[in-house]
Amino acid sequence: MAGRQSESRPADDAWLNAWVEQWGDRITQFAYTYTGQRESAQDVAQETFLRLFRWHAAHPDRSLTPGWLYTVAAHIAVDWLRRERHQGESLDARDASPGDLTPNWDRTLTLRDAMGRLSEADRECIWLFYYADWSIAEVGAATHQSPAAVKQRLFRARKQLARLVGGDRDGTTRG
Repeated sequence: MAGRQSESRPADDAWLNAWVEQWGDRITQFAYTYTGQRESAQDVAQETFLRLFRWHAAHPDRSLTPGWLYTVAAHIAVDWLRRERHQGESLDARDASPGDLTPNWDRTLTLRDAMGRLSEADRECIWLFYYADWSIAEVGAATHQSPAAVKQRLFRARKQLARLVGGDRDGTTRG
């Protein structure tokens, strides 16, 4: 599989440096699709590699694939989003009038906002397929789904993205 790294790791930290070198920028970019903030995305990536280091310490005999990194980064980013949303709701509720809290469903979303409205599994498939340039089979292996399930998930996610960023209900864009 292209881009797939699975290896026995030596006792020193050289293996970790190699993983950070190869996957650090990609994991940071992936985290950015969740957070929308460069510093937060870097924090998510750093925490992901810290968890990789800890996981290796607990399981030195087991091998890893990059899909593990993406999955962990997604979980950390979702936790970050929940914390941000909770903190933001507390501040917004204090300063806003009741009319301000009504969602504006008529506005069109940016792609980043629309990606944020997708499910975690849909975002992960979109990212791995389109941004990490993985094949359907590689995405399926990393997300524990059949290739047919990945294709269906990508189809539905694209349709939802098109609708959210200004397309019609059927997923076609306005012309």
